[in-house]
Amino acid sequence: MLGTSLVLFMLFTICRSAPTDWIEENIDEERHMGMAWDAAATVINKNVRSGRFMVPKKLMEAKKRTINDSTDYEVIALFQEGWCGPWEKNTVEEICESMCPLYHGGAEAIYKINSQAGQLSAVKVEDVIPLDAPTH
Repeated sequence: MLGTSLVLFMLFTICRSAPTDWIEENIDEERHMGMAWDAAATVINKNVRSGRFMVPKKLMEAKKRTINDSTDYEVIALFQEGWCGPWEKNTVEEICESMCPLYHGGAEAIYKINSQAGQLSAVKVEDVIPLDAPTH
């Protein structure tokens, strides 16, 4: 009897702690764009010392999953150079939509942003328009 109870407990624990599949989210929800702006202000532009900051332009995908009562989010977003940066004595903490409008013709890149247990991380997926691309 004890062996059966132990096996059932272990199966319950394994099933409960297994990650669920990613569920697509509506990219029009403001919280996803807010997550992209938070990533711009904390991780994406963290080491930028010159030039312009990259700011979110468009969300391409948003999804979530739940693991052990914790919800993780993943957002794929197109970023573009903004009209703000260290060259204007702006700091990363000052990045916001009203202060950093898009610099049209500037560099563009796609980033994958993750929020796991409240911690943001971001990885550049690809350059769409590289920083050193010729402008026309």
